[in-house]
Amino acid sequence: MLGEPAGAGTPLHQELQRGLADFLGCEDSLVLAGGYLTNVTAIDALLADGDLLIHDA
Repeated sequence: MLGEPAGAGTPLHQELQRGLADFLGCEDSLVLAGGYLTNVTAIDALLADGDLLIHDA
């Protein structure tokens, strides 16, 4: 798994990330459980050209 935010390491959360990565056919995924500010803060640091971001506002 990628580096996870505090409190995101529950088995259910990890299962969701693995399942999402498998579904999308990619190596890994990161699901942020925080609000808008958490997502905006992390986006620039985590994404590179060719990455896919799905953001539920």
